[in-house]
Amino acid sequence: MLTEAAGSPFAAVAPSTVTFDPSGQHAYVTSRDEIDITSYDVNVTTGAMTRRYSMTSRSQASNLNTSTIAMVQGTAPVAFTPRFAYLTNTTNSVTALAINPTTGVPSIASGSPFTLPGSPLAIAVNPAGTVALSVNKDGSHTVTAHKVGANGVLTPIGSPVSTGVGALAAAISVDPTGRFAYTANFTGNSISGFTIDSTGALTLMSGSPVAAGTNPVSLAINPHGKFVYVANKSSNDISLYTIDPLTGALTPYSGGAFGAGTNPQDVATDPSGKFLYALNVGSRTVTAYAINPLNGTLSVAAGTPVTTGLDPIAIAAEPGGKFVYVANSSSASISAYTIDAASGALTAIAGSPFASGLNPGPLEIDPNGNFLYLPSTGLSQLLTYSIDPTAGALKPTGNPLTVPGTDAFTLWGTAQ
Repeated sequence: MLTEAAGSPFAAVAPSTVTFDPSGQHAYVTSRDEIDITSYDVNVTTGAMTRRYSMTSRSQASNLNTSTIAMVQGTAPVAFTPRFAYLTNTTNSVTALAINPTTGVPSIASGSPFTLPGSPLAIAVNPAGTVALSVNKDGSHTVTAHKVGANGVLTPIGSPVSTGVGALAAAISVDPTGRFAYTANFTGNSISGFTIDSTGALTLMSGSPVAAGTNPVSLAINPHGKFVYVANKSSNDISLYTIDPLTGALTPYSGGAFGAGTNPQDVATDPSGKFLYALNVGSRTVTAYAINPLNGTLSVAAGTPVTTGLDPIAIAAEPGGKFVYVANSSSASISAYTIDAASGALTAIAGSPFASGLNPGPLEIDPNGNFLYLPSTGLSQLLTYSIDPTAGALKPTGNPLTVPGTDAFTLWGTAQ
């Protein structure tokens, strides 16, 4: 005799199939209407299901549904190996860095730096590590695609593509499927979307750009490729867009933007896609939000905002979902916080803030969460820190690398 579990039925979007892992503690649900797979935690005593997150199930969608899942039991965990990092330099070039996967020590790749057309300001790499996209600050208001070759060598693919608006693009991000890219157009108060074909070539999306708040300066795509969040620096808010899984087109949230602190400068999501963090340079704070997994809407987490150092410039979440780090430009330091797994609230780590070089810039964390990298414009160095996996404390590795002045920084690796 069957008795329905308390709380049943549990919310899902047009569920098609349910698959359980061998432990019975996790369930994976496909959808008839989406290309997503949704993960649930299963209470082994009561049978109650708690939704955790959704992820896109394929990189090239030919239809909207995912019909089945096959689960295998592997013999080793997935490992992520950092390969290269790119620094866009104030000297209108890009420096490629090779990353030692064991020690985390970076070294300048052979032939680097590379002089690229358009004077690159920001750069992003697709998940496969085969294409890099740079936004150009030469007044052309364009984005250039580059093939990533041996030793990180960048070769332009075709001609630069217009953002569709005569304005400076301050940031660029690639979605998790590698099919779409988006720019935050700072002086155009808009977001431009691009499709990326199998060769890496770019095409401006129909209907692009779409309106944003005032002076959008950075953007974050949630790990499942469903939502885009944009920090609008001068309107003090965060814009939300839903990504069409087939075309990449953006649909603005009908309820308007979500309030942030003063002058939000950067945004980051945690790796589970449950939380968003907005770095507010004017109020010297971080605001934490819980993300509604169904529509992407934001709710401010209890206990936030938390304070940072002087002139916070960049924020990053550790890939394990345990820690958040902030680079503070004027106080030459890194603020570090633990993430509450239930609420997303932040708590300062013992020993925080940690000393950095003068005028630290954009920071990156390696895919395994073992090392943090921070360019210091004042020292013309790239600093490397090891991350304590339990406490999140930072320790300099003692291997600073001399690099040019840096506008932007991105690091990528591969999963095995």
